[in-house]
Amino acid sequence: MSTGADVTAFWTALWTGKPLAPAEPAEPAEMRKTVPDGEGERYGLGVERYERTPGFVT
Repeated sequence: MSTGADVTAFWTALWTGKPLAPAEPAEPAEMRKTVPDGEGERYGLGVERYERTPGFVT
């Protein structure tokens, strides 16, 4: 089980390129890379990207 603080720390580290454990240089970039899903959204290695309002990405 994770707390809100745990989840925030994880996603902040992931998206700012500061991995939580040592990794190969390409791994964080590969984890953040997404591709079109054919339905107007994007997805990647367990990550989905939503932009419901232009400029507001979740």
